Amino acid sequence: VQCGHVYGPADQDPKIYSFMRETPVTESHWINALSGSTEVCLREYFCPACGALFSVNVQRKGDPLLIDMRLA
Repeated sequence: VQCGHVYGPADQDPKIYSFMRETPVTESHWINALSGSTEVCLREYFCPACGALFSVNVQRKGDPLLIDMRLA
């Protein structure tokens, strides 16, 4: 992120230290709205310092954080 915010240890996923917003996948695009799915959501991860969006995961509601990034 361009603001220089430090998310935590480089060997941990930065999403652990970010702000997360969860929205129904049906709100992301009209085609997804046609599915009517209530089980799938978008998890958007934002820098807590500047608000920049840096990651999005599509997951089932209630699933644990998907650890898929490392900074080092």
